Amino acid sequence: MATTTTLGMKLLMDTRRHRIIFAEANKEVVDFVFTFLSLPVGLIFRVMGEKHEMVGCLGNLYKSVQDLDSTYLQPNKFKAHIWLPIVANFSGIIKSIPPTTVYRCHSDSCCGIDNVAFDRAATCPQCDGIMNKEVTCVHASSKGFVKGEATYMITDDLTVKPMSALSIIGLMNKFNVKEVGDVQEKFINFSVDKRMKIFKASLVSKTVLTDVFLGEILESEE
Repeated sequence: MATTTTLGMKLLMDTRRHRIIFAEANKEVVDFVFTFLSLPVGLIFRVMGEKHEMVGCLGNLYKSVQDLDSTYLQPNKFKAHIWLPIVANFSGIIKSIPPTTVYRCHSDSCCGIDNVAFDRAATCPQCDGIMNKEVTCVHASSKGFVKGEATYMITDDLTVKPMSALSIIGLMNKFNVKEVGDVQEKFINFSVDKRMKIFKASLVSKTVLTDVFLGEILESEE
């Protein structure tokens, strides 16, 4: 079963302009948003609908992985693992991950036993035999993609980077936030339902955090 760990992060909100500037997040949250890149296209179409325009923040997530220094990754992880479906952790998007079954040549003596197929009727490229012997693929461990020693910044458009004073100052200048009193911190936990909303918003919006959380925050303060 996929994990049901409660996810939470600290949001910094510009109260004057009513927008989320960025979120301070831990590895669990970053692992979660990075898994968006691992989702098979078929699943995305089922979630969003085939006619839905696929635009939004996934490009920023992809670039974040490219720009992230490899020292922040788990020792046994490579960047390619994040967008390869075979190692995807779909926590919060679907409830469980069934084992993936692939097939190899039925002959143990075949020199092509390293070849696998998803169709048990496939023909072995080495001996022309039927590839119908089941092999189960093992999904990735629960350690996630990035290391837990760091704190990460996730901006409204889902750009992800390690948190630093310089990055905070740069973001405040970018959004022309001059007064400390204009910034409010709000810690939020988000349910599986909210995770699905973040995923959907990432495909169609450049202001994901604002779209998903701002209304709820303002309502709670009334």
